[in-house]
Amino acid sequence: MKLAPDLYLVGGGIMNGFGLSKAMDSHIYALDGGNQIVLIDCGMGTEGSIDMIIKNMQNDGLDPNKVNQIFITHYHIDHCGGLAAWQERFSIKAYIDESVVNAIHQSDTKATGFRLAQQDGVYPMDYVFKGGRIDVGLKVSDKFKIGRLNLEFIPTPGHCNGHSSYLVTGAGKYLFTGDCVFAGGKIALLNTEDCDIAKYRETILLLDTLDFDALLPGHGAIALSGGKEHVRIAADAFRTLSLPRSMT
Repeated sequence: MKLAPDLYLVGGGIMNGFGLSKAMDSHIYALDGGNQIVLIDCGMGTEGSIDMIIKNMQNDGLDPNKVNQIFITHYHIDHCGGLAAWQERFSIKAYIDESVVNAIHQSDTKATGFRLAQQDGVYPMDYVFKGGRIDVGLKVSDKFKIGRLNLEFIPTPGHCNGHSSYLVTGAGKYLFTGDCVFAGGKIALLNTEDCDIAKYRETILLLDTLDFDALLPGHGAIALSGGKEHVRIAADAFRTLSLPRSMT
């Protein structure tokens, strides 16, 4: 699904998504830098899902063989569970906040919250988290040139440890927020050890200072323009004694 000249939505299940891939996949975005393509998140990698994503890319005129990097927003399985499967099929480097590299390397089902979520019926009992290889642990203000695109890593903890957002400048100014903030100024609070309201507040207030047009979250509605207004709603709530509305 082409969203802009260099921006595509190529995956995402029917759970708060558009039914482009298997049911529990988060939104999966492709950025076309010309000589290379990068993905923002990669879904769960359940049977047939990667084939669906590849087919979507081909239908949009993208060459899947140009995909050489995946920037992961966070270690929840609907966003990164398919990493190992992608790396088995393509020569792909993966990136995430340096503080959570080992949790993915080691397929740590406790640290990532997968064990608890599976026990609660969020994920199928027969799903096995295989982790994957993280090639680069990201540090504050790390920046990358992706063909004609510029990408900057923005640490955004709160929803979970090591949550990562990405500010990309191309045909437009895009902010990829994973599960940090959504359309309508909603956030995603969880009853987990690594969901931290104080850090969440700092994160949203930081995002409110950034310059961008499009808000591109990991689930639900997408704002191709006026994205800052959605973040402002959450920031204004955090400036009071109340909290923004939660997706969960």
